Amino acid sequence: MNQTNYGVKAKDSICDFFIFFLVSDLIDHFKQQAYGTIFDTITTKTFRDTSINRPPVDIMNSFHSLVQPIMLRILNNTQQSSTLASLRDVLLPRLISGQLRVREAERFLVEAGL
Repeated sequence: MNQTNYGVKAKDSICDFFIFFLVSDLIDHFKQQAYGTIFDTITTKTFRDTSINRPPVDIMNSFHSLVQPIMLRILNNTQQSSTLASLRDVLLPRLISGQLRVREAERFLVEAGL
């Protein structure tokens, strides 16, 4: 994405979740390959020089089928957690100060579909 950030995207028939876990597993390797005087740097050469064993497509597809629902659930839970934290941060101070009553907060949550 720029000289300090990389986005890794699957190509060919490799699923994104396989790439995600593969790169996560290679973080320590990439850290060892990093160099620089001001901050550690990895380059596209680091990626080119890193070899991996690529499983057959049918195994990657099976992996994707198993992992996708779990990853989507994690994403959904993360989004819900963020929403609930935002609601807590807005409602709790008002409840404590008396600016808002519990019944009003409950009605707000019902109207918001939560």
